[in-house]
Amino acid sequence: MFDAFPGPHHCLGTARTVADIVYRSLHARCIARGGALSVEEIEHCYAEIIASFSSGFDMFERRHLHCMHASVSTAEMPFARDRILVTILRACGETAARQAFSMQVEQQGECWLRPFFDAFAHYVRTHLCADADQRLTAAYVETGLTRKDKISIDDLLKHKIVQKVLRDCARPLAEQAITAGLVGQVCDSLEAYAGTAKATEQQTANFLVLLGRQIAMQLPAEPQPHEAELYSLADHKKKAVVIF
Repeated sequence: MFDAFPGPHHCLGTARTVADIVYRSLHARCIARGGALSVEEIEHCYAEIIASFSSGFDMFERRHLHCMHASVSTAEMPFARDRILVTILRACGETAARQAFSMQVEQQGECWLRPFFDAFAHYVRTHLCADADQRLTAAYVETGLTRKDKISIDDLLKHKIVQKVLRDCARPLAEQAITAGLVGQVCDSLEAYAGTAKATEQQTANFLVLLGRQIAMQLPAEPQPHEAELYSLADHKKKAVVIF
């Protein structure tokens, strides 16, 4: 027997949890201000709570997993923190993969594509963008707060942070020629992380060229340096202390 039952009480539980966060944060701030809060201070506290959701994302993710388990759902979670990079890379690169690795895809289909993109995401984390998961999670939370229950891959691809991560991934692919060293790194990562997703060096080189083109098609013109600084993740922002 399952230890949880499906139903809207999961959403009620999330609402109560968030309400508790707001109450504790306002209560602590009110005490610190001598028992009174101005409208401006309440608005500032609200902004801090919203901004903190990306750092407290694990709480919402656990609640979602609990709900999925209770409803005996086997659906994938493409926007889980450990899957969001794979989801974005596949959205931009599946056409390139199907063309470059046509033989493998024709023979094995999803059984080859899934481990391939898992392994390629591991390569990106290791060699191109170590903080990709953190940055993409922040973009996902921000998009979710705006779009609420209606969020798509296209919505994420329009986000400045996601575009910056994609530029970090595409930068070494924008050279006049893909280097043998780069191809070797990717092949080694595929072999080590997903032995079933085997590919030749020539196939991998073709994929990287096609991927660079596919990513470029998804991105607007490169922002000017002063604009790019605005789009970098809020690593330089002062983190709000919110009581979870």
